[in-house]
Amino acid sequence: MKNHLTILIFLFFSFQAKAQEWLLNFDAGYGFNIATESILFGSSFSLEDYEQEFNSLIYTYGRGLNFNTEIEYVTPKKIGFGLGIGYLKSKEFEMVDRRLDVVFTEFWSARMFRFFPYLKLRHAFDSFSIYTKFGYLLGVGGRIENNWTYSPENDTESALKTIRSKGFSHGGTAGLGIEFRINDHLNWSTEIKLMIQSYGPKRGRVVERFRDGKNTLEETDIWLNETNYVKNYIEGVGPNREIDYSKPRTQLRKQYPFSSVGINIGVQYRLTIKEE
Repeated sequence: MKNHLTILIFLFFSFQAKAQEWLLNFDAGYGFNIATESILFGSSFSLEDYEQEFNSLIYTYGRGLNFNTEIEYVTPKKIGFGLGIGYLKSKEFEMVDRRLDVVFTEFWSARMFRFFPYLKLRHAFDSFSIYTKFGYLLGVGGRIENNWTYSPENDTESALKTIRSKGFSHGGTAGLGIEFRINDHLNWSTEIKLMIQSYGPKRGRVVERFRDGKNTLEETDIWLNETNYVKNYIEGVGPNREIDYSKPRTQLRKQYPFSSVGINIGVQYRLTIKEE
């Protein structure tokens, strides 16, 4: 009886080893604007004619480079289950605001790690496969960086560097792609990748504060250098209201767009060879 059971277990696991397929995927690509937000900037004034010119920056921090690694299990029915880890490095956005004899310049950029479990449906042909993917997106380690300079014509230049971070981000991902078989172990793939995501940092910190080339960060109150972002809070506005400048200030939490749609190119390594 024990011998028969051992043989059955051996046959079962042998069948499973032949039926299953494990893949390791590496891809990289560039995301473009989708589900964007706009910021008003670039006001210019003419004192004589009272003229103002306004511009709008349309952006998403999802626009930029992304790199991904995935481990994927494919069943005999061509249904795949995978877990991906990705890194986003956004494009840097510039805003210039000119007002009479003053120029304000800002540079914004972001980065984030992403985890995304997904379901994959694949239809195989002789030398290639077409697939679709759907998954959940979790963002961690998000960071939005803002570099700001104030340049008056007849005064000292000032500069600030602020980092917004902390908190998680949730969203979804989808893809439509094609895989080309190179040999028994290697495929190369190209995919249209959609990421739907927003991110609301919980903390803001001024990490650099310069005036006339001197770093004045340590001379500035904590209230001006640190901010906690929350969903709601109560703020007094009466004449007896006092500000504790030794503690971080509180502001409402804002969601920033991190969505994108783009094209990724990758390589797949087949860890196991499934017998057809």
